[in-house]
Amino acid sequence: MNRTTRPLHLWRSLLRAEVQRLRDDAFLLLLLGLMPVVALVLHQLWPVLMDRWPDWPWSALAPFVSALLSLLTPLMMGLVLGFQCLAEREAGILAAIRLTPAGLTRALLVRLSGYAVAAGLLTPLVHQWLGLVPLGWPQALAIGVLALPLLPFATLLVLAFARSQVEGFAIMKATGGLVSIPLLLLALMPAPGYWLAAPLPTWWTLLGYVRLAEGHRIGWLWLLVGAACLLAVTTLFWVRLSRRSD
Repeated sequence: MNRTTRPLHLWRSLLRAEVQRLRDDAFLLLLLGLMPVVALVLHQLWPVLMDRWPDWPWSALAPFVSALLSLLTPLMMGLVLGFQCLAEREAGILAAIRLTPAGLTRALLVRLSGYAVAAGLLTPLVHQWLGLVPLGWPQALAIGVLALPLLPFATLLVLAFARSQVEGFAIMKATGGLVSIPLLLLALMPAPGYWLAAPLPTWWTLLGYVRLAEGHRIGWLWLLVGAACLLAVTTLFWVRLSRRSD
């Protein structure tokens, strides 16, 4: 094998291994199946809830419920991948990958790309099947792409800060606050009070989604800002991870 074909062969090998890993990942497959099912069930349940409690502000709640379920999709997939990599690190697999021709960076990029493709398709699917916010497929797909940085953000958050699976579980639980706190402040506090959540790296993405769901085009700007912020924070996580000896 000459030098020009060796990198291509390496990438193909990594991709084949990742496809096989995705097929065998029961937790990921459960997540991929669960989110659309929850969206469909809630889609059927929503009119029933509106009829049962007509005085509740269901129309005002719809953007926040849609944001919670849709944007949890890439975040949860990133956490699943991060926890898997954490388990592999404890088993010494990541240390071994560092010594291969592929290296840890390439291996993680391939794994992230596989999950990103799945999340990029699943996020707009969940949004559309939920059906609480009337957006077309092009808009839903664009939201899915701009929300993708949530995935590597969650993965590297776990890998950069957790030293054991116990710490990984703690981080996974705490990550829920990165979604719930901004949404609660947006839903319950008037401006400028909800800007208290602005320092959170997930704030701008959630704000952008909610604003779009409410019919405000400025939401696209906030989604772009959110993607940039998440990528910047993810880069810092990667720097921290690359300096670790384990």
